[in-house]
Parts: sequence; C-alpha cells; structure tokens
Amino acid sequence: MEKDRSSKIIAIIALIIAVLGVSLGFASYSQNLTISSSANVKGDRSKFDVKFSTESEEASTGSVKPTLVPPEEDGFSATDANLMSTTISNLNATFTKGKGKQTATYSFYVYNNGELDAYLKKVSFAQEKPQCTPTAGDSPADAELANTACSDVSIKVIVDQDEYTQNKENITTKSISTKTSKEVKVILEYSDSSPIDGDFDVTFGDITLTYSSSDAN
Repeated sequence: MEKDRSSKIIAIIALIIAVLGVSLGFASYSQNLTISSSANVKGDRSKFDVKFSTESEEASTGSVKPTLVPPEEDGFSATDANLMSTTISNLNATFTKGKGKQTATYSFYVYNNGELDAYLKKVSFAQEKPQCTPTAGDSPADAELANTACSDVSIKVIVDQDEYTQNKENITTKSISTKTSKEVKVILEYSDSSPIDGDFDVTFGDITLTYSSSDAN
C-alpha cells in the first residue's frame, strides 16, 4: 500500500514537470520593425511672377512721366522715373516756395505675369518720416528752418485705391489675378505752409510692396 502511494506521488510530479516543459517549449517573442518615410515637393518659383509695369495689360518697362499740379512753371518740376521689373527709381520733384500746394504724381502698375494669384501683404517704408538737410550750394536754407519746413513735404502710395503713408502689415483681400494689374500711384506733395529762407533737400527712403501667393497671415 505504501509502495503504491509513493509511485503515485512520483507520477504526479513527473506530470507537472512535463506540463512545465511543454509551456517552456512554446514560449514566443515579439519585436517591432518600424518604417520611417518622408517626401519633399519642390515648387516651381517661375509660376509666381509679379512685376512693376508701365502698362496695365502686359509687363512692360520704361519711363514714367509725372503729372504736376499745378502744371510745371516757375521752377516747379519733376523728373521722369525709371521703371524696371521690380524697381522704380528717380522719383524726384523740385518744389518752389510761394506757389501754394504742389503735387507730383507718378502712376504705374503692378502686373501679375505668373500663373498664381498674387496678394498684397505688406507696405514697408524704410523711413518713418522724411529727412531734410540744407542744400549744398549758393543758397542753402537755415538748418532749423529746413527741419521745421520738412513737415510740409510728404509722400504717399496708393495701391488699388488704398492709401498708405506708413508701414502696414497683415494686409488681406488685395489680390491680383493672373495676367491682370492694379494701379499704383506715388504722390510727392509740398504744402508750402512753413517759412523757409533757402533751399533744402528731402529724402524719403525706399518703399517696398510685398506680394505673396497666399492670402493667409
């Protein structure tokens, strides 16, 4: 009887070992394999092409003749501007004291020569206000008087009927469709309200129009 009990115990132990052996024999492992990917898309810069133009229906370079009010007389005059594709230069007026208000207006265009709509986003003035210095020559103005009279001279830019006299950012909804244009006017003005005893020069600094292919800010 005792012998049979020992045999049963041994058999049970052996069975447990066998079950453990089966469990260990079927153990499994896992490992992650990761695929990382990316892509680059290069845009075609030539599709976006905005230019200054002397003409409204095509991109054209050349000179821009100013309109003077009152008409040129008694020393009041202005030079023709030189317009290239991305710059317009030589906007210069000579005003005369004692003739009342005088304006020189340069009119030209921003033409969208590309295949994407163009949006005006920013108008930047390099100088917040004009700088005036007595002219080097036979009849320079007194420096203090020139500084006071400087406020009589101003510049403004009109783009698509909106007037700008200082920096403006985050402009929206000012678009130019492809192969169309918007008129730009630059107006130099002298109010002739302050006393001055001689000549002085006025500098305004560059004005930059920034266009984008997106209207988002």
